[in-house]
Amino acid sequence: MNRSVSLILALSIVIPASCAAQKTASPPDPFGAVPTANQIAWHEMEYFGLVCYGLNTYTGQEWGYGDVSTDVFKPTDLNTDQWARVAKASGMTGLIIIQVNSSRCPIISS
Repeated sequence: MNRSVSLILALSIVIPASCAAQKTASPPDPFGAVPTANQIAWHEMEYFGLVCYGLNTYTGQEWGYGDVSTDVFKPTDLNTDQWARVAKASGMTGLIIIQVNSSRCPIISS
């Protein structure tokens, strides 16, 4: 019994000391494709919003068929600052806004 206690005591001193003396290993060299700094920055943004905006926003249709009058598109109370505030408040780091023209009616000039 005394020999077992001595062995446990010796190991409890030797093992931690040998672990502390070991140097930490450096990470391996990259292999294959390595992302650029811009790609890493984009990846770290993590949470973006996507806003799809067009005539169908005002018609309630999912797809346009080109038969809606452009007079429907008259945004009088459009508040894009509100979109940005809500996105920021929800933790988004950016917004992507696209103009949906499946209705065959470009709204670029507006």
